[in-house]
Amino acid sequence: MNRNKWPVILQFPRKKGREAHAEKDANAIQKKLFFFMAATEFITIILSFAEGIDKIRQAINANYYLLLSIIWIFSLVFLYNSTFKVKKTKWWLFIIVCFVYIASITYKYWEVNIRKTTPSEHPLIRLGFLFPLFILITTGDPTFSTSPPGNSPFKIEEFYLNQELCSYNEIYDINFFSGNTKEKKGIKTFSLDTDVKIAFSRGECIGNDGGRALEKVLPLLQEKVKKQGKPDLLEYIKTAKDLSRVIAERGDLFKQIMFSEVELAEMKKERPAAYRIVQEWLVKCIGIYEPVFTFVLKNITRNKITISKIEFEVFKVGFIEGGETGPLYPIFTYNHFLEFKKGIQSQILHPPIAINGLDNTAFNIRIIPVSKEIGQAFSMRMKIIDSEGHQQNTETFQLVLSK
Repeated sequence: MNRNKWPVILQFPRKKGREAHAEKDANAIQKKLFFFMAATEFITIILSFAEGIDKIRQAINANYYLLLSIIWIFSLVFLYNSTFKVKKTKWWLFIIVCFVYIASITYKYWEVNIRKTTPSEHPLIRLGFLFPLFILITTGDPTFSTSPPGNSPFKIEEFYLNQELCSYNEIYDINFFSGNTKEKKGIKTFSLDTDVKIAFSRGECIGNDGGRALEKVLPLLQEKVKKQGKPDLLEYIKTAKDLSRVIAERGDLFKQIMFSEVELAEMKKERPAAYRIVQEWLVKCIGIYEPVFTFVLKNITRNKITISKIEFEVFKVGFIEGGETGPLYPIFTYNHFLEFKKGIQSQILHPPIAINGLDNTAFNIRIIPVSKEIGQAFSMRMKIIDSEGHQQNTETFQLVLSK
């Protein structure tokens, strides 16, 4: 039909040449951009799906046995209602489906509840102070300075092993360097609490209520692996008993769930209550294998003084049997690397410690052995020296490292 013969109301206006060319160009551009638009849409769909992958994995892991059983039952029903040219085919498929189901269930249970790899290794980790230095929790009997104040403007009010920050014990033991093993008089000795090492190897904790440390830290470890996007690890640490097994038998998993120094530093700053729980767990269940000593100093003058140096005066060195090296889990403080030799070993304190007139302050010294030989024993004392050369010293004691 000729368009010009249509009624006027049904006639469409003809497009001018310029408009027709513009529409044609627009269509050409759309065709060229179609591939890129389609690719963009596809990537958007994939990314939106990927956001739910972790949730899907968590749901599957949480209901693994139920989902597998449902799939198995549906598979059996489907096979039962199917027909095959060869009758034996159905029975072989029945056998294969059942075998796959049993194998999957068995493997999952073995992997989570039975499999053993290697015992967990102690992580090399450093913790920072939770409290300011002048807020202290004293543990054990304080050892007061045996040096008279004299003209010194300060004195050592307390010197003790800080058992909140390390896994060492303070006992009176025989003098290893006297040569007389029958000597009744003992000497103050600091040595590693081997019960912690044994407890760690078993995935346990020391103390009557040591098991509570595992229960309290468990939610924090579960929260950590969720935050790191490792939901698969949650099925290995559902209970405190599971965590104990991971520590004792699954060293490969323990490395993944253990807190890092960065995580602990953030926790100390933002969540101090949670940090205390982790600190207790490290001391009672993991072990802090370097001794930490706390000094409480008193400025007995009205003038400000500065503590700038500490000396380690080693009188004798030797070895004892039964020693064993261990990795480092120190609470951050002044570090001193103690050499296995007689004589005076000095360390300048950076930063120095300022004590206002008639005020108290406190700091910790962590001793790290330079040599990693087993059973190092020292007869020694420590000296605290201010910027004017005044000094105070502790009594002589024995220190056994890496026992």
